[in-house]
Amino acid sequence: MFSCSEGFLDVEPQTSLFDENFYATQADAELALIACYDGWQRTSSDGDVSFYLLSEVMSDQCFGGVGVGDDRNYQAIDRFDLSQAPAYSDLANNLWVSYYRGIFRCNKLLQEL
Repeated sequence: MFSCSEGFLDVEPQTSLFDENFYATQADAELALIACYDGWQRTSSDGDVSFYLLSEVMSDQCFGGVGVGDDRNYQAIDRFDLSQAPAYSDLANNLWVSYYRGIFRCNKLLQEL
């Protein structure tokens, strides 16, 4: 009884960017390049720990804490003993996820150029 035309539900997204509606202009490529740099920036701001902080705690530059009030993550890293905080065994997981997201953005930009 009621019907609509075939293309009625085929609507292009107006507020979101997708592969189909992005990489059309030089400005889009510049935005994608900025996203690549943002991916690198996020490696020091996303997740629980950054590579820089991990390397400092694992070196002799700082100590991971000595009391129960200090963060168990840094104590475990400083002592190279994740059994001290077994729940944190995937401590650097978010860090690696951030790195690979940045790599994906760079690869996507190179693919679309």
